[in-house]
Amino acid sequence: MRVVALGCALSLMPLTVVCAQPAPTSQASDRTHVTQLRLEHRSSRQTAGWVLLSWGGINAVGGGLVAAIEHDRAEWVAAGLVSAAFGVVNALLAPSLMDLSEARERNILREQADSNADFAAIRERERASQLGVGQTFAFNTGLDVFYIATGILVYVLGSVQSPRVAWEQGAGLTFVVQGVPLLAFDIYNWIAANERAEALAHR
Repeated sequence: MRVVALGCALSLMPLTVVCAQPAPTSQASDRTHVTQLRLEHRSSRQTAGWVLLSWGGINAVGGGLVAAIEHDRAEWVAAGLVSAAFGVVNALLAPSLMDLSEARERNILREQADSNADFAAIRERERASQLGVGQTFAFNTGLDVFYIATGILVYVLGSVQSPRVAWEQGAGLTFVVQGVPLLAFDIYNWIAANERAEALAHR
């Protein structure tokens, strides 16, 4: 009886060892999934950067041309200068989103190829990064609301207190026109960053 019991125990040992070992396929799948998400995040940031750069360039050039062409009309000069100012700021901020040196992409691929890379730590670091990006866009959303509210206030005050001073109305309307698309841009990217953080948390 003891011999039979010992034989059964020995026959089950390989199965027990196999079950106790971590599944390499699952680890490889997780590594691929995290890497794919990180590359998608980089691509999304690049797209946002190009959108911001294009919008900024259009407003910088267009605003300058409007101010120059309509230099004898105060409302158009004000509108052109405000648009150009917004455009320059947006164009200067855009490269920070674009990974122009491709250093981020190289780092992602290097860590994927590194068999000793701690992907649990990498996942958490990337998740924290996306939450930080979301907070930045949330802050920018608040600024956009401020721009719109300021524009409305300047326009109303200009219309009521000095209706003949047209530059206040031109500047106020331009703040609103600039603030609305920026508000949509920042809200979209705020939500997208939070969704990316959620995707990393629930794998």
